[in-house]
Amino acid sequence: MQELRRITLLWDELWLGTLVQHHAEISRRLQQLELEVVRVEDNASLSSADKDRLIAEKHRIILKPVSNNLCLSFLATLYLYVHKMFVFLFLIMCVVFVRICTKLS
Repeated sequence: MQELRRITLLWDELWLGTLVQHHAEISRRLQQLELEVVRVEDNASLSSADKDRLIAEKHRIILKPVSNNLCLSFLATLYLYVHKMFVFLFLIMCVVFVRICTKLS
């Protein structure tokens, strides 16, 4: 159980580090998106539907790199977590197997 807590803590620390690492980039991109939204909203020559479409497209383009980075970080963390859990469960199974074998002999 202690090992499970340690693994969970490592997972949390890894994610906290990832979010801290990307915080400046995320903030910069959100500011950029806010400026773009204001520019589109102030454009009187566009219809409401065109404005909505442009804002959605700018949202996708500006935030996609952040989304991709977070997805990659999630997949890497998930891989590490599953791998460590597999090793932990394998060790438990080995201990149980050894105890069963010693009782049988």
